[in-house]
Amino acid sequence: MKRLLPILLVLLMFLGCSNNDKTINEAEYTDLQDNLDIHCYNSATLNPIFAENNANMQLSWICFEPLLKTTNDGSITTALARGYFISENGLEWTVPLQNDVRWHDGTLFTAKDVVATCNEILNNENSIYYYNLSNVKKVVAVDDTTVRFVLNNPQSGFANLLEFPIVKQEYVKKTNDFLMIGTGPFKYDKTENKNIIFKVNNEWWGNQKPYIKTITAKILPDKDTAVYSFNAKVIDVISSSIKDWNKYPSEAKNVAEYSTGDFFYLKLNLNTPVFSNFYIRCAVAQAIDKSAVKDMAMLSYGVVTDTVINPLWKFYNKDSYKLSFNPSQAKQMVSANAGDGVNLRIIVNEESEIKLKTATQVKSNLISVGFNAEVSVLNWNDYKDAYYNGDYDLAVCEINYSPEMISKAVIGNSEEANDLFNQLQNCSIDEDKKEIFIKIQDLTCGNLEIVPLFFDTGMLLFNDNVLSGLSPTRNNIYNDIHLWKLK
Repeated sequence: MKRLLPILLVLLMFLGCSNNDKTINEAEYTDLQDNLDIHCYNSATLNPIFAENNANMQLSWICFEPLLKTTNDGSITTALARGYFISENGLEWTVPLQNDVRWHDGTLFTAKDVVATCNEILNNENSIYYYNLSNVKKVVAVDDTTVRFVLNNPQSGFANLLEFPIVKQEYVKKTNDFLMIGTGPFKYDKTENKNIIFKVNNEWWGNQKPYIKTITAKILPDKDTAVYSFNAKVIDVISSSIKDWNKYPSEAKNVAEYSTGDFFYLKLNLNTPVFSNFYIRCAVAQAIDKSAVKDMAMLSYGVVTDTVINPLWKFYNKDSYKLSFNPSQAKQMVSANAGDGVNLRIIVNEESEIKLKTATQVKSNLISVGFNAEVSVLNWNDYKDAYYNGDYDLAVCEINYSPEMISKAVIGNSEEANDLFNQLQNCSIDEDKKEIFIKIQDLTCGNLEIVPLFFDTGMLLFNDNVLSGLSPTRNNIYNDIHLWKLK
């Protein structure tokens, strides 16, 4: 017996939310707006399965579409799929497809295109989408409008991984002679003068037709040229992170933020004798002013967290046990439990400016409550050696969660942690998953093997040619491109 989850999904993909506060008179948009300028890089192929860089991966979303999409809070919305069924054992995911979707050449989109795309990804471990399907045993077309994924092991977040471009069956293996024939709201027109030009797809199957007439992707040599082109207003949008913020002029104020899944935290070495004392671990957690750490390291961007889940995500539990900033209480615990004092060695890798700034602020916070703290700045190889050999007391760490919204690495290897993680993989209903995520948050906060700090955010910068409609996500900065509006 198979269950239909509560996701023959509400078609949120057509609602579109805007991160731009400018108000628009809808009467202005009875006609198509002009051209949006974006960028990509020189590449051996435009086949999205074999995308060689992030800009070209993002470019594919102009004309290709996925089965499902993941929003910034981790929710699932529909695209080429209408939802999914999960078998009782969690190993079979049956995905019904949208009806009457056509490729840009007028031919009908079918389950065979999905199967061909998935098989090509599975056959290429170097594909940027290989991880998405790494737990898949086989993909079969049940009929023309239904696909079935058979998994090796239950995977509760598998729906979040079905966000990769579906390529027409005839072209999945092609590289240098690849034709950009997709199903999306814009279709390939021509390439000229190092520009890839897309025009509106008037036959797009979606309910809301695009506001933009054409999109021009300028083929640029590298990231620095892209930054220069954005600053010179040659291109209208560019994705960035706080690491590149100093490359942009101070007036670059139009920013749409999105969740990246980048999680920064402190790892406590529980083999350090003093950390066998739970109150000392509590003192470390309460000594740290996470808002100050984030502001110093991230220039006020990012999201402070007291648990291993981003507070903006749907599975975050605000009532989980947590230890928030309380320096007076931390000082009392250090005084009562530290004896002659506690020396703490903080390791950090020199390649990350964000982590270096984090380590500096953490050191200051720890000293202020009575710890003796020093920072050891190491190159990446030495940092890894010190971490895995246990040659540290505290390590400044960063991990990028997959769209499944958790990493086993931050939960720990206790019997209870492993049991919760396995329970999570066998959950298929959001209400059940939320209960497990609550227990995971309580466990990690209670054990205090790590001190959560903050989550990074991505930024889509745009100039004044773009008025509204931007709703970027970590997987697709051009999410809902059909809703974007220009001057």
